[in-house]
Amino acid sequence: MVDSPTRLVERMVGQRVTLRLKDGRRLAGKLEGIDDYMNLVLSEVDETTAEQSRHLGTVILRGSNLVTLHDSQGTPRPVGVTASGAAARDPNRTRPKGEPLAVLRLLAQLG
Repeated sequence: MVDSPTRLVERMVGQRVTLRLKDGRRLAGKLEGIDDYMNLVLSEVDETTAEQSRHLGTVILRGSNLVTLHDSQGTPRPVGVTASGAAARDPNRTRPKGEPLAVLRLLAQLG
C-alpha cells in the first residue's frame, strides 16, 4: 500500500527539514508536528528570502502554503493536497479522528 503524503511527512517529525513556500520563501527548522490538513509546527526556524535571512523560532505553517518539503539530506517529499485543502487520508492511521486542534495542542506543549 502506498503511504499518504501526511503519513510520509509524519515519519519526519523530530527531524530538521527545509520547506519552500508558495511566495518563494524558504524555511528550515525542526518538524514538531503535523495535522490532517498538512498544517505543520516547526521549531528553531530560520527564514530565507531573496532579500534577507532571519530567525523566527517556532512557526505554525498552513499546509496550503507548502510547495516542497525536504529532509535534512535534501530528499524531496511529495506534498499532495486535495482540492478541498485536506491532505490525503490514510484509513490505517494511528492518530485519532476529529483532532482539528492537534497542531495548537502541540504548540501549547512546546511552551
